[in-house]
Amino acid sequence: MGQDRESGRAASDYGHAMAAKVAHFLGTELLSKSSNESVWAGKRIAIKCAHRNTPQIGLSLAMLGRVQNIVAALEDKDSSYTLYQLDPRWYRAAMIPSRSNSPSAQRVMMVSCKEIRTVGQVIGRMPPG
Repeated sequence: MGQDRESGRAASDYGHAMAAKVAHFLGTELLSKSSNESVWAGKRIAIKCAHRNTPQIGLSLAMLGRVQNIVAALEDKDSSYTLYQLDPRWYRAAMIPSRSNSPSAQRVMMVSCKEIRTVGQVIGRMPPG
């Protein structure tokens, strides 16, 4: 099912709120209130989050060019989140274009959460809430 303007805004709000929680869990802060980027372990990272039934995460090509690591926080069946570290080179190799019809669709590339769970390095587990 695709997103409309309202569901897209809700997803964006969720992503930014969760990115702040993940950054705090990792002992760092977001670079700004409107960003999901941070510096962790001396590297600039993008923090991407997804609910349990969300099939993919998306990352803009611009952000992919800026970061040295990606942290994906994927919700588990018990509502906790497993944190996966991803190499941007792997993301580039695995990414596919967004199917969105929005003007930004050409700039956002998607990767399967299932692939992330298989390939990503587990770096932590956040409790529910």
